[in-house]
Amino acid sequence: MWGNSKQDLEEAHTHGVARNWPEASSTDVARADREDVMTRFPAQLSAALFGMAILVAPFAARGDDVPDALSVEWQGQKPCEKVFEDAQIRIARCTFPPGSKHVRHSHPAYISYVLSGGKAEVHDEKGTRQVEARTGSHTDVPPIPWHEVTNVGDTTLQYLVVERKYQPVSGASQTTSR
Repeated sequence: MWGNSKQDLEEAHTHGVARNWPEASSTDVARADREDVMTRFPAQLSAALFGMAILVAPFAARGDDVPDALSVEWQGQKPCEKVFEDAQIRIARCTFPPGSKHVRHSHPAYISYVLSGGKAEVHDEKGTRQVEARTGSHTDVPPIPWHEVTNVGDTTLQYLVVERKYQPVSGASQTTSR
């Protein structure tokens, strides 16, 4: 298969049979190709798996489908009730007695107005922190892939939430309640 020219020598070296030069037979070439593939395959597989891990990692942190705020229950009760909804916005009133929890859920961008304040613990991708919600205050919040809120105070917390459906959570699955 391989001649004695310089081009043949370079081609044989490329195929990994130069160590057997000039007696390289087609069997030697096939064996060398198999050995070459076998030594390259683990490295190629590792590179492919690493690439997949980089692509998937941002989504793995979010978990499976994260329900919207009106879909979740805690102890058989839904803490949020829909007040109004159209194609652009959804308004909900959310009530949390002391000790209650609004389990893991997501929101598109929203404005939250505190109807009745108190102390809450918020757990999200940034960690866990305590917040003081003051009656009459409001916040303008960007889309939230997920968070949980627990009433850790001794008063009932109540919010009016205006979700901007036209500013959804990007890159995360969201199960919506209608």
